[in-house]
Amino acid sequence: MTPRRSDPVCGEQSLTALSHEIRDLTGWSEPELLRVLGRSCGDVARFVALHGVLARLGRVAGDQQALATALSTDDGAGAAIGMLRAQQWSRAFTTALDHLHGPRPEMVVPEPGRELPAATRALGD
Repeated sequence: MTPRRSDPVCGEQSLTALSHEIRDLTGWSEPELLRVLGRSCGDVARFVALHGVLARLGRVAGDQQALATALSTDDGAGAAIGMLRAQQWSRAFTTALDHLHGPRPEMVVPEPGRELPAATRALGD
């Protein structure tokens, strides 16, 4: 993978370092990383965004295998790896996070048989 040398924002060393860190986090080979990045392997913003998502998930996952499983598991809404390829960073992050920790409960929906506290009930109730 050859980064664009003319990029004034991020030099060759920085992209190389990001590439190594991504591969260390995921266990991906260079061809696997290129499949995720697509044709934009020299796109600094995409590299940085991908690294940001994977670094955060890597801390939560704890190891390469757990991260790989979280990225590749498809629960019917799509796998996080496909969302990374489509540059859907937030969606990929939350999808993988759900696989690591289970789905997030709804925020203001009470459990069956429980009433919402008065402070969260609609006006007029």
